[in-house]
Amino acid sequence: MRASGLGPCTALRWIASLALLGALGVGGALPAQAANPAAHNRAKTAATAMAEQAGKAYESGDFQRAAQLYYNAWQTDDATPDYLFAAARAAHVGGLLDMAVAHYEEYLKTPGIDATRDKKAHGYLQDIHEAQAAAKGQEAEKAQRTGDANLAVQLYTQAWQIAPHRFEYRFKAAVVQQTAGQTAQAETLLVAYLADAPDDAPDRPEAEARLASIRKKPGVVAAKPTVMPPPVVAKPVVAPPPVVAPPPVVAKPVIVPPVAKPTVAATVPQTVTAPAAKGPSRVAGWILTVAGAALIAGGAAAAYVQYADGQTYAYPGRDSNGLITSMTAQQGAALADKIDRNRAIAGVCGGLGATALGLGIWQLVRTPSPDAIAVVPTLNGAALAGRF
Repeated sequence: MRASGLGPCTALRWIASLALLGALGVGGALPAQAANPAAHNRAKTAATAMAEQAGKAYESGDFQRAAQLYYNAWQTDDATPDYLFAAARAAHVGGLLDMAVAHYEEYLKTPGIDATRDKKAHGYLQDIHEAQAAAKGQEAEKAQRTGDANLAVQLYTQAWQIAPHRFEYRFKAAVVQQTAGQTAQAETLLVAYLADAPDDAPDRPEAEARLASIRKKPGVVAAKPTVMPPPVVAKPVVAPPPVVAPPPVVAKPVIVPPVAKPTVAATVPQTVTAPAAKGPSRVAGWILTVAGAALIAGGAAAAYVQYADGQTYAYPGRDSNGLITSMTAQQGAALADKIDRNRAIAGVCGGLGATALGLGIWQLVRTPSPDAIAVVPTLNGAALAGRF
């Protein structure tokens, strides 16, 4: 796998050119190098050899060895910061992100580095931070799915600290805390997110809605006033003298129970007796009223049938000679019996119905008396008693 920027072969050729230029004295030499050119040349030669080995390791895919050899070359010849950049790139391509971050940061602190390489190093460093933050975000999502809210918040926070421009990690941490009931912490994160995130951030509308819902809930208001305990603790400490007051409070209730108990005892029988006296009288009244109405209705029906049959009997069908043709003599006798029977039924039902209806209405409108008792003697000396 090759990466943009400094390729191994290009790097070797460029480094060799630098070594040659240094050996020829082009561009001048540092005072220490000028004082000991032989040692400088030996360092250059050793660094070039290590860089060649690093290039071979890079080509073979052994990025960890390549990064280590490039770094050793830079330590041997620190006048060539490109070795350090090559070490950072080898570690980066090999997935050794922590090592790559350390080498990139050290490279960016080196004075006199190439402006183009400086820009590339910043870009590569940002790419690594993005990858590290994304990995932390994935771990946080996994912890969130398993219900470990604290770990999820911790990982989302770490992801945001690695990539501070990724405001969504702070928002996701706030969502986890709100879901877990940690509304105070969630409110703090949401406020910070809305203060730092750009206006067009995709999570801003939801963050505003969540913050508004948290501030509308009374539970959040109750969570903040946890500062209230100091008054509660301070006042009881100042008020120990009233502890002597409880004896009178205990002594007075001892006198009150004798007065309260008779009152309850006297009240209970009255409360229980009243429904017992009223209940049966009202039920009986309704039964008599309904029964009376039904009897009257039955009597009215019998009277109507008797009237209809009477009309048939009184005005039978006749022919032109005046002879009855609608019924025979036997049918007329039967119809007459039926008329008499229905007349009797109507009379009995009407009388009984009126009596029952009157008694029922009387039972409903009268004021029941718990002491109203009727006693009926029997032939064997016993008596039937009834309350009404």
